[in-house]
Amino acid sequence: MEDNLLGGAYPLCRGAIEIYLKLLISNSQSELYKWHEKFTTFEIKQSCCTQIYPEEFDILFENRICKNAKNKVDYLHFGWVDFINGYHDVVKKFPYSVYGIITYLKNKKICKISELEELEHFYKSCHIYTHGNTQIVKYPILHYFEISIMLYYIIRNTFLLLCKENETKIAINELDIIALIDRDFEILYKQYSKRSTKNFENYYNR
Repeated sequence: MEDNLLGGAYPLCRGAIEIYLKLLISNSQSELYKWHEKFTTFEIKQSCCTQIYPEEFDILFENRICKNAKNKVDYLHFGWVDFINGYHDVVKKFPYSVYGIITYLKNKKICKISELEELEHFYKSCHIYTHGNTQIVKYPILHYFEISIMLYYIIRNTFLLLCKENETKIAINELDIIALIDRDFEILYKQYSKRSTKNFENYYNR
């Protein structure tokens, strides 16, 4: 974003959203870390080494909880959710996906539902920039709004999680970092909420 390569920021944001959601769900059940690591190892072996699914993975896939989900690649990326207590009682559609994780997080109220809904919306938007030909929209300031909002939710909440985990004070050099970023975000979000073609045209032609 700093170098004005705005379209290139979206795939990075998409990956950051995935990692953040995995962090939220794993942080709620620490035993998940070993299963996530195991599936990451399967993924590395399959994609980087042999192109063949490891035998242990094949066994887990055959015994997966949601038999209606038949995509092996989806299970390779998200099969570890089978080991989340009550996950499949809550998630009925697309269980082995980011959307399944979002559904679970909403149900368990692990994060603010409004934030999860925003991240879900932006995650879908990022898909266009990751897999399509779109790199920039007519009004580049819209990119600054969207990218800043995504980063705010991820960085702010991850920072708070780290402070809690390490029993560290939020303030840095006696400055309340969260209060400062919340203040700035409130201003930015009010501006984003007023977005319209007319306002964008006025901004660029004033």
